Amino acid sequence: MPIRRALVEDRPFLIISLVLAIAFPLLRDGVLGDVYLMIVKGGAVASLAAYAVRRLSGANAILLALFMGLSALGDALIIIDMGLGGGAFFAAHLFAIFLFSRHRRSKLAASQTILAFLLLAATPLLSYLLTLQATNWLLILYSAVLGLMACLAWSSAYPRYQVGIGAILFVISDLLLFGSMGLLEQISLAGALVWPIYYIGQLMICTGVVRALRNN
Repeated sequence: MPIRRALVEDRPFLIISLVLAIAFPLLRDGVLGDVYLMIVKGGAVASLAAYAVRRLSGANAILLALFMGLSALGDALIIIDMGLGGGAFFAAHLFAIFLFSRHRRSKLAASQTILAFLLLAATPLLSYLLTLQATNWLLILYSAVLGLMACLAWSSAYPRYQVGIGAILFVISDLLLFGSMGLLEQISLAGALVWPIYYIGQLMICTGVVRALRNN
């Protein structure tokens, strides 16, 4: 079967996801209202959730779909309220933690262990340094859970250079988001990079997990 035909017939949700992901930054500053932007933005990662359900089954499919689905909800809600969006992402990370905890890597090299712990410790620290909001305990709690998600993704049995790096990209995008509201507020590029880095990270996580589980 030709590659193009396989992509259209077997993975239509990936195509929908990519189209919506590319459309969102192009439409963000246009005439669309918040509701339509929420549909476009949320639909990009929601399509990844649908892709996961179509390609997998069982508990792993449910956990991956919940991670992607709640992330999509966060993408949509953050347009109208940062707190609501952050709450959805917090819940999404909890399901991702369960997903990655179910597939632990039996042995880690010392350098990989160090990087995993750096992700765990540095994520909340950098969040504070970029926002200078030490009293915002919700931000610190969220950042700690985000760091744990990335730590477990990197040290899991899933492909490190796809799922692990995807999780790191998720962390980077959130740090840029925090920075764009604080220390990096005057750097417009920081805010502009949040969405593409985040989406690429989510795409890498979703497709990496699906490929690994289907090859088992």
